[in-house]
Amino acid sequence: MERAVFVYITYPSVVEAEDAGREIVSRRLAACVNIMPGMISHYWWQGTLERDEEVVMIIKTRAGLADALKRLVENNVPLTGASDHGVSEALYLNDPDGNGVELYRDRPRDEWPMAPDGKGVAMVSVPLDLDALLAEANG
Repeated sequence: MERAVFVYITYPSVVEAEDAGREIVSRRLAACVNIMPGMISHYWWQGTLERDEEVVMIIKTRAGLADALKRLVENNVPLTGASDHGVSEALYLNDPDGNGVELYRDRPRDEWPMAPDGKGVAMVSVPLDLDALLAEANG
């Protein structure tokens, strides 16, 4: 499997983010992109404090999930679960306040398990193979 990178990008508009995201997914460079408008940024530019609205795009890949798992293991952060849903893979943990956190990646549509009649997706909820995921993170 080709190793990909987890990427966080900002764009000046939703239109530009959607154009880029659609191109990234259509070319199968990533399984999924999330586009989140409404981010406010404050920064210094040429000696002046600036404020702009930006759009965030997060590109999800299996490598990103593998790297996240590796960091969790290295830092002794306990998982509360790990599931393969057929269309996605997820790691579950709690933040310091006990709130549930889900880290996941969507599989490309051509990897989704289909119903026997071919009319829809056959969702599953089985344990995620953490050893295989860690092996991917370790190269």
